[in-house]
Formats: sequence, C-alpha cells, structure tokens
Amino acid sequence: MKLAVPCRFEYDLLNKLNDINKKYHSIHEVFGAIPESVIGHGRATSGIQTFGKVDMNHVKEFTIQSHSMGIEVNYLLNAQCLGNIEYTDEGRYEIMKYLESINNTNVDAVTLAIPLLADIIKREFPDLKVIVSVISEANNSHRIALWEKLGVNRINLDYDSNRDFKRLKSVSQTSKVELELLVNDGCLFYCPFQKYHRVLSSHGSKSGAGKRSYIDYCLLKCTIERNNNTAEIIRGPWIRPENTKYYEDNFGIHFFKISGRYRPIEWIVNVAEAYSKRSYDGNLMDLLSLTF
Repeated sequence: MKLAVPCRFEYDLLNKLNDINKKYHSIHEVFGAIPESVIGHGRATSGIQTFGKVDMNHVKEFTIQSHSMGIEVNYLLNAQCLGNIEYTDEGRYEIMKYLESINNTNVDAVTLAIPLLADIIKREFPDLKVIVSVISEANNSHRIALWEKLGVNRINLDYDSNRDFKRLKSVSQTSKVELELLVNDGCLFYCPFQKYHRVLSSHGSKSGAGKRSYIDYCLLKCTIERNNNTAEIIRGPWIRPENTKYYEDNFGIHFFKISGRYRPIEWIVNVAEAYSKRSYDGNLMDLLSLTF
C-alpha cells in the first residue's frame, strides 16, 4: 500500500504520520496547497484558511522535513477552471511565476486537472511528477490513454469507479501508468452537484477568494439529501480499510488517497492509521470526509 494523506503543511501532523510509518510503512506522500493562488485547487479557501495561512517558504521548509522522514510532498494545482486567464499575457505570466515558486520548494509532484498545465509542467519543469486529479473524471481506458500521451506519472480514477469492478478490471489491464483510488470521500454516488461544485471550489480558491463571499450551495444540497435519505451514505463511493487488499490483489492498484484537507489533525491521523492498519473497529462514519 502507498497511502496519500491530506495536509495543510503542519509539522505536528507530519510527526504523527512518521509514527504511523514506523509501524506500517504505508504513507507514501502528503498533499496540500496554500489556501489561495492564481491557479487555485479543489477546496475553497474558506475551508482551508481557518487552519492558518502558509506561504511557499513554509512549504519549502516543510518539504525538507517531510523528505527527512521518507515522505514525498505532492502540491495541488487541481482547479478545474482558470477563467481563461491562461490565454492572456498577464495570466500566463502569473501562472508561470507561480509554477516556478512551486518548483523551487523541491516538492516531488503536482496534482492537476487541466491538460494545458500538464503540457506546461512537463516541458518547463520535467523533474516534477504529474498526477492527474480525481476531478478530471478519468474513468475509462480512452481518457486514461490521452492523459498518458501528455506524459503523466499517475492517474486518480473517478471515484464513481470504486465499486465498478468490471471497469476497474478493464482500465487496470490497459493503463501504462500507476492508478490511484480515493477511498473515503463522502460525496453522493453519481452526484448531480459534482461538476458545479468542482468549478465553484476552483474559483473559490483563486487569489483574493478569502475576501469574497462564498456559500457552498452544493455542500448544503448534498447534506440535505443524505439527511433525508441515509441510504445515500451506504451507496457512496467509499472503500473500507479492510477492502484495500482486494483492490491490490485483483486490479494491481496500490496507491490509495485519503480525502479531508479541511479536517483537524486528529481526524486525519485517525483515518491514516485505520487505512494503514487496513482495519477499523469504530464507526465507519468516523473515516468518511463528510461535512455537515
């Protein structure tokens, strides 16, 4: 197992993950991003900045510490929309300046959802590994093959594929790069709010977003849906810690990712240990990244 754990670049979290690794040797990387930037990422600033602000100098120092523990750092660039600034001279300049600052932190990889960014990074920053975000909805061999042509190193499958074993068998047999599964997301199965939510979060993590009003309409709607119909929790796309071995043995998938960058350190550590141990004796709801 190679487990990816969410972070906000806290040293306390890193130390606790190092303790877990001493027992299970399971945690491969941590992933995160500064609260807001010209590119943005998959979580709105309002949910991340409450844990404190960090800059790229902090990310660089954090990366040094993480590497000393044998844990890689994956920086998130997984916004689904850039608002077309990538096609303006000023926007292109700001994007390149931001990518250079990320490269200078010596992180190991970046996760993205926009093919244009993959093209730029592979050409300008070839030492960075490029990981395709679950936001990209890579859910069949054709989409995966197109990402492979861009030279990506790993692909997160659409989490609606988690229980589609026929699909997983097909893509795992044809993929030329490593595949990864998000194991504990609390989204609705085939969520009707998903696409809008991802664009909303992308713009909600852009520079200056913290000063603007942000209402997570999609989160409110899906929470109401789960409360009114608790069967939605059962048929969600999560994978139990006990079942990760099945995915390794049957599909050759060894990379697993935990969702929950907006949750407290204690929660993240509990989830990371449960998946590292491959078992959990408590309430499964403790592990799901649901927000109510």
